[in-house]
Amino acid sequence: MTFKTALKNFTFDMAAGGAVRHMFDSGMDFAQITHRLDFPVPESAVTEEIWRYLKETKTVTEEGEDTKPYEIVKETGPYGRTSFRRVPVASASDNAEYVTVSFGKMKYKDLKGFEAGLSGLSQADRDYCLKLPWPLKDVKHLKNERIVRILEALSVH
Repeated sequence: MTFKTALKNFTFDMAAGGAVRHMFDSGMDFAQITHRLDFPVPESAVTEEIWRYLKETKTVTEEGEDTKPYEIVKETGPYGRTSFRRVPVASASDNAEYVTVSFGKMKYKDLKGFEAGLSGLSQADRDYCLKLPWPLKDVKHLKNERIVRILEALSVH
């Protein structure tokens, strides 16, 4: 990561990142989030922030990624040598259940049919499926109310 990218990410996080995550957790759709921010932020930046937030919170994981949270522990050896270790953290999400979704493939194969399957859902749920950058492969999604609602709507069609 370059310094310019890191600075851009830092300034966005300080200016709007926390607000975007909070409004997303409150159930707002992407247009409402973009409209309610204090300064103009492109919807693509909102989308990227939400996707990054879903990956950080392990709501969405790609194949091969570890779904268990961890923390980095600093250790100092007997001769003063410092090292860092990744240690699993026990949490309530250890028994979390994941479902496999392939929204990226579904959008790519038949966008009109995919949109029709989502027609009975709220705008926030439709945005979740249509505007996020779902990869063209299966991903694991934490089984929560939103994903159950979306999968039920898609299974009807």
